[in-house]
Amino acid sequence: FNAPVFFEQPYNSIVIKKSDTYTPMPDADPILLKVIQDTLKLLNQNNQRQDLLNQARSRIQLSLSQGEPCLEQIATELNMSNTCFIRKLKIEGTNFSKLVDSVRCELAKNYMAQTHIQISEIAFLLGYSELSAFSRAFKRWFNITPRQWRH
Repeated sequence: FNAPVFFEQPYNSIVIKKSDTYTPMPDADPILLKVIQDTLKLLNQNNQRQDLLNQARSRIQLSLSQGEPCLEQIATELNMSNTCFIRKLKIEGTNFSKLVDSVRCELAKNYMAQTHIQISEIAFLLGYSELSAFSRAFKRWFNITPRQWRH
């Protein structure tokens, strides 16, 4: 496709311009389409529901680019009250702050491996308002600064 490829990203995606999606398929096969749709429905029926921690981690990851994740917002997105969400996290042996910290740590490792992303941009992607806050967290996680990691 003559497009850049980035490995070890936090999620998989292909970005397609909306204008390119309106092109009719020259060899479209309506019977094959129906078979594929039915197969996808069957596969989705057997799919187990994602557990609470993974659901929360996904929501936290999505909200990081808008700043500090908000417990109330994540709980609402998971259709729970704040107290119920906190209680369920406690049952899982964690709390919201620890969960946010672990998501940030995991993403930081992935982003730091991609040398084309500036450290200041990584801080923003992880929801930090300042580079210094990211640097302190990074040093706590890995016992070295982000710049030392890169070198």
